This record gives sequence, C-alpha cells and structure tokens, in this order.
Amino acid sequence: TNGLEIAVATQDTTNKCSEGTTQSVPGLLSWSFSGDGQATSITLLEEDTKANFQEILNLIVAKTVFFARWTNVATSLVREGMGYLSSYNETAGNAEPYTFTFTFTGSGQIFT
Repeated sequence: TNGLEIAVATQDTTNKCSEGTTQSVPGLLSWSFSGDGQATSITLLEEDTKANFQEILNLIVAKTVFFARWTNVATSLVREGMGYLSSYNETAGNAEPYTFTFTFTGSGQIFT
C-alpha cells in the first residue's frame, strides 16, 4: 500500500462576539508519503534489491533531506517535494516474505 496524506491543522480563535464558543481557522498544512514493499515482488537483480533497501535505511539513519516524487504511471499523476524519511520498518516472519514500510514527511510545499 502506498499513499499520500495531507492534513491542515486548526487554529483556535476567539473574539468578543464568540461568547465562549469554539471558532477556528485553517492553520499549517502538513503532508507525507507512505509506502511498503516485499522483496519477493521486486523483479530487479538481488544485488539491486539489497542496495535499494539499504539506501532507504541509509537515508533515514543519516537524517537526509531529499527530493521525492510519487507517480501513478497509468494516469500521469505526480506529487513531489522536499522532505525526509521519518519512519522505516523491516519485518521478516517465519515462512513469510521480507517486507518493509516507510514514511516520507514533507518539509515545505508539496507540488501537485
């Protein structure tokens, strides 16, 4: 499963006319990409697969800020921006394929 999440925080506001009731306006926008994969679903050479998983791990360990693009080839849909990996998880169960998940957190504007 791969996806994009965009959220807008709310800012509480008040004035003399609100009479103690909650009012809010749109605040800061945040966004992230999430993704997962299985080693068995990749058709690249084994060395390339290991390098790709290792590169993702290297990026999060180094806290690297980089440009990322999420693309749907069938529809030419593109989402992109600068950010960093904020989570990465590897799982290898008994008699199950090796899997990984990650979250790329945007820093700044997302381009749609």
